[in-house]
Amino acid sequence: MVDDLLQALHFKDEEQVNIDGKHYLPRKFKIALAIPPSNDVDLFANDLGFIAIAEDDRLPGFNVTVGGGLSMTHGEENTYPRLADVIGYCPKNKTLQVAEEIVKIQCDFGDRTNRKHARFKYTIDDRGVDWLKFELNKRLGWSIEPPVLLPLSAPETATDGSRALMTPGITRCLSKMDASSTPKSIR
Repeated sequence: MVDDLLQALHFKDEEQVNIDGKHYLPRKFKIALAIPPSNDVDLFANDLGFIAIAEDDRLPGFNVTVGGGLSMTHGEENTYPRLADVIGYCPKNKTLQVAEEIVKIQCDFGDRTNRKHARFKYTIDDRGVDWLKFELNKRLGWSIEPPVLLPLSAPETATDGSRALMTPGITRCLSKMDASSTPKSIR
């Protein structure tokens, strides 16, 4: 299954892909991949993520997440952490196309005038997840499918006393802080 995963994300012909240039994006762009139930990469804290959907010993595709990022500037309320949204499912053979189009959307609509507002999470918050899905589907020429629902597991307690919430196949740690101290975008 891991070989299928790597093959699905591998750039076959680097000459075809022109989006990896030094100045293509307005800011860094982090991409992560998780194979449930493991989420070692903290998928929801990345600009783009792929959650492997396994069926028996096959890998038919991925749930796609967008818009995560934990960076913020202390004392500046217009910078904040944001957990990624799950926007849909794509078949394995369309993964690279989805990734390329999402990167191109950030290139075209990301804020190049304000470094602190240049991450994909702000592009999505400014324009909306529905806008992103519409723009992505338009560029793809086909519609991304609804996300595949994964079974929920019971919450577990980590050794430091924090709770690990098992969301659809992905582990997301919740700290011991109370909700009033949690930034709005994470609540």
